[in-house]
Amino acid sequence: RHNISTADEIAVIIPGDWSEEVSNKRDIILRLQGGELKRISQLSHAYSTLHYVLLFPSGEEGWHLDIPLNVNQQGNRRAKKVTQLLYYAYRIHLRPARMDHNNIFRGGRLFQQYVVDAWASIEQNNL
Repeated sequence: RHNISTADEIAVIIPGDWSEEVSNKRDIILRLQGGELKRISQLSHAYSTLHYVLLFPSGEEGWHLDIPLNVNQQGNRRAKKVTQLLYYAYRIHLRPARMDHNNIFRGGRLFQQYVVDAWASIEQNNL
């Protein structure tokens, strides 16, 4: 009752003054069935799926460093791999409902948090 939201907005606070080295504090730590711990980096394909289980109930892969960039018909390409910015731009692009049955736009505030988290991740990795 003390933490009732009073605004319809979500923000991100990134500690520091951007001069220090970026740390891996956004990682997820899993406790496996055997009891051992496993660190999942924010650069892992499983990070978004584990962090946003309700948005990705099928367990699809998220962005990772090894997504190949498809070449267009002219054979031109800017880079060999898909950047985070390109990946998230593709993920949040509006499509007809018949093309995207698992529409993450229905996630409400969780979707807003996902977009803010994606932006923060892109900014941190660009440093």
